[in-house]
Amino acid sequence: MRRIFWDTMLFVYFLEEHPQYSSDVQNLFERTLIAGDRLLTSSLAYGEALVGIVRLPEPQAKGMRQMLSALPFELIDFDRNCLEPFATLRNRGIRPPDAINLSCAMAAQADIFVTNDSKLRLQAKTDAPRVLTISETMDSF
Repeated sequence: MRRIFWDTMLFVYFLEEHPQYSSDVQNLFERTLIAGDRLLTSSLAYGEALVGIVRLPEPQAKGMRQMLSALPFELIDFDRNCLEPFATLRNRGIRPPDAINLSCAMAAQADIFVTNDSKLRLQAKTDAPRVLTISETMDSF
């Protein structure tokens, strides 16, 4: 069982049915569940996913909140265990939100961090977790 951490944009693509990426994210989600892997994300990523939802009129927002809360993700908080990895990532020039998400993945001992940010993938320079773009997961899963 792998521990798969989703970056913020995967939720955005999934919830907003992005024309280019939503089917890949849906496919990744389904393959992860079938494999019995655990899904992780940060409280920050989850909160960012809510940003678009709170803009919607009710009851559409209510339905989207219910859908989001039904997804089987373990939320990882940015806490003391994230501080050293965060500082290291920031010193590599990684933006604060990305460093928070990636340091949460590191603290949670995620095996894979899935993003669609190829620049982050190159900057991260970490094998634990492996940082993959959405398209790279198609070959790895």
